[in-house]
Amino acid sequence: MQRLSKRLAAAAELVPEGAVLVDIGTDHAFLPITLCETGRIRSAIAMDVAEGPLSRASAHIREAGLDGLIETRLSDGFSALLPEEADTASILGMGGALIMRILTEHDPRILGIKTLLLGPQSEIKQVRSFLLREGYRIGTERLVEEDGKFYFLLPVHADEKEEAAYSEAELYYGRSLLAERDQELMRFLDWRKQILEEIRSALSSSDSAAGRSRLLDVEKEYELIKEIQHG
Repeated sequence: MQRLSKRLAAAAELVPEGAVLVDIGTDHAFLPITLCETGRIRSAIAMDVAEGPLSRASAHIREAGLDGLIETRLSDGFSALLPEEADTASILGMGGALIMRILTEHDPRILGIKTLLLGPQSEIKQVRSFLLREGYRIGTERLVEEDGKFYFLLPVHADEKEEAAYSEAELYYGRSLLAERDQELMRFLDWRKQILEEIRSALSSSDSAAGRSRLLDVEKEYELIKEIQHG
């Protein structure tokens, strides 16, 4: 079996031992295959919205000799999952807006999902806000750098509610990562500050209302990062 990417390897470590996994947007099915091969999970359902990726996933599952442990299904989000068929769901490599849509269209808690493993590639602050608003609790996050990109991995407890409200900084960068002063997060903040400086320079001469509004948001996040770095 092909070795997992650094991002997927980190995600695999966050999947509970003995889980029955549904992998939404499975693509090549590398994650459920590896988890079954190592015995970390009992079985899996690999789902994708497109026939092409699902066909590739099926081929890889057969090659690994795991037809009896991993089932494939054509599915938009959780639409093809029946209640109590899985207790853990992974949704990785998607934009934050799509992840929120998937979780809104089919509440995973009604399907018996206890743990969510989310890897939003955009709108991460909005995803955290959404999860807290909808009554989920975010566990200990991981931040992984791979090929010059940073990936946040959010293990989410679907059957637990967060008791303490998040600060603005925690919504942006993750409560657990900030509390630990995670080294990967510190590198991410350096990178993010440079990006914000470039955006600020580009917007400095803007006289449109949208440009001024965006500049205010950039300034706000920039100052937030400085506070964290000097805290």
